[in-house]
Amino acid sequence: MALIVSSVISKKTATATVTAAGEHQPISLAEPSVVKLKAPQSAIKNVARSGDDLVITLAGGEVVTVQGDDLVVSYKYGEAITIENYFVTLNGTGNDLVLEDQDGLWLADLLGSEGDLVAGYTPIDSVDPLLVVQQAPSGAGEFAWWALALGGVVFAASSDSHGGHHSPPPLETSPLLPLPDAPAPKGDATLAVTVANAAGPSDPAALPHPDTTPPAIVPAITHYADDVGMNTGDFGSGTTTDDRQPVLNGTLDADLAPGERIAIYEGATFIGDAALKTGSLRDWSLQLPSLADGSTHTYTAKVVDSAGSEGHPSNDFVISVEPAVIVDSQDTPDTTPVAFTATEASNTAGIVGADGGDLVSGVLNWSDASGQNVVDYQLAGSAPLMIDLSLTGQQDTGFGQATFVNIQGIYGGGGNDTFTDSAGNNLFEGRGGNDTFNLTQGGHDTLLYRVISNSADGGCGHDEVNGFSLGIYEASPNADRINLADLLIGYTPSGANGASAQDINGVATINPGDNIASYLHVTQNGNDTVLSIDRDGAGGQFSMVDLITLHGVQTDLATLLANHQLIVV
Repeated sequence: MALIVSSVISKKTATATVTAAGEHQPISLAEPSVVKLKAPQSAIKNVARSGDDLVITLAGGEVVTVQGDDLVVSYKYGEAITIENYFVTLNGTGNDLVLEDQDGLWLADLLGSEGDLVAGYTPIDSVDPLLVVQQAPSGAGEFAWWALALGGVVFAASSDSHGGHHSPPPLETSPLLPLPDAPAPKGDATLAVTVANAAGPSDPAALPHPDTTPPAIVPAITHYADDVGMNTGDFGSGTTTDDRQPVLNGTLDADLAPGERIAIYEGATFIGDAALKTGSLRDWSLQLPSLADGSTHTYTAKVVDSAGSEGHPSNDFVISVEPAVIVDSQDTPDTTPVAFTATEASNTAGIVGADGGDLVSGVLNWSDASGQNVVDYQLAGSAPLMIDLSLTGQQDTGFGQATFVNIQGIYGGGGNDTFTDSAGNNLFEGRGGNDTFNLTQGGHDTLLYRVISNSADGGCGHDEVNGFSLGIYEASPNADRINLADLLIGYTPSGANGASAQDINGVATINPGDNIASYLHVTQNGNDTVLSIDRDGAGGQFSMVDLITLHGVQTDLATLLANHQLIVV
């Protein structure tokens, strides 16, 4: 626990009181006083007013609240001293702040009414002129007493009612505590303090001492939560995120005691206190402050008690931030696509994906032309994109020039985009706008639809599809499919195997009792097929709207479901 060397001198009695104060052990000014800090001007980073309190941040910037009207017995740069009631006056008399360094005393002149103040410093020879006269009540001898702090000793003077001056009776001396030399600019210095008074030196052991026993609880940082972009979820240490304010999560190995808290640090810099999650005594989280692109951060957690004592630090947890990131590996049977975020800048070297595979009917199929490496154009906004994955050279995407190497998927923006597939298995998400998909090069292609807005079409618009190939998805190498699972609200298939329809003796048949028809309609319009959606079925919040037109295809809902070409859960 770090404490601050200070002396608070009562303007009324010219005496100083000694105590130890630290974080969570605030003390307040109870009367007009001179607050003298053993610190050079260069040690003061900032001075601010908060209500009636004065907050002094020392160089280093770490804010640890230490409040005081008395002498506090150690010192650390980089902390904040909060002096409660500093701006409260009594009978027109306020408080003063004085710094003491090797060059002498400096009286602070604070300008401002709230928040950060402008501080100037005037050299003074003594704090004596800052003290005030205390008029004693009339009585025998009719003495008026002045308490003056001279050379660190309290004297008294008197006069009688006739204006004559007499030598004052001898008083017991109560010297002010001589402050030790300023400590080094970094680290803690614990100082021995002795208070001299009429009864003789006080026992330092009798002064209040904070409990410096560190907490026994050891926290652990387990993961961070990313809710930005297309690759969201929980990620471990050493990974890269496109979320500039991820949420740090962790656990404790025991319940916190009263007054204990979970402090998060980056190096020696205090980031903030984590909060226990609702309903838990040991799981905690903290949303990190905004992190710069291209930066890497290492965090630790410590349990800190009410005296400011810190327990053993947690494991180091490393997070890197990069808008163009690979958040997942496709070297395992994980169907989460690897995503790159596209920027408007041209990419002449090529956006290069890793080799990998994808799952077809639960079997991982390895292919150089597979793996679903996806380029995410969410930053394009409403700019219309035109991207052809069958091209090997550089192309104008509508959001910068780009060359796509081993890229199998595109996530669009909010404009009217046009995407063309390659000969491999492709994944397209048009997002907002009325998009056009040209699925003409073969392979398994998937059209992904996810909720963008709480509207009848989910914010996805009405898309046009050319070259959609019919067939049982697992058996037909060029069969395509449409994933609508995220758009449907409250739908559960009736089939025991999670299917909505099946092939019975060569006839595609929707399962008896299944209500998929209240969510999806498929109608034929000439040579085309129109797929319409009511997101909540019979729920009444939404109504049926056209979502996709399959050009040159004539089919029905049962066939698409039985072929596994519609994903609905």
